Amino acid sequence: MNIWNEEKYIIAWNFASSVHNGQFVPGTQIPYINHIGLVAMESMATIAVQNELIEFPDLFILSAVLHDTIEDTATTYQDIQKNLVQMSPTEFKHYQKIQIYHQKKKK
Repeated sequence: MNIWNEEKYIIAWNFASSVHNGQFVPGTQIPYINHIGLVAMESMATIAVQNELIEFPDLFILSAVLHDTIEDTATTYQDIQKNLVQMSPTEFKHYQKIQIYHQKKKK
């Protein structure tokens, strides 16, 4: 069974918590990290139920945790690459596809 790496998840979660600090879910007083947590939990559930369909579970989870980081903060892809995740070109291609998936789900 493919599973995500807990250590990478914790690093990404702490990073996302830091860069989204002070942000709220639009129209509420709910910290934005709650939204990130819900997306991450949905992704974990997807891996648990459809594991054989998820080729890169680590990447899937990291994409969930970091999906609004570039869009909603001053963070760049290079910041993520330097501080969190070293991705091969193939992994980056999959990361981009996962980002597109998450953006479509937001609409």
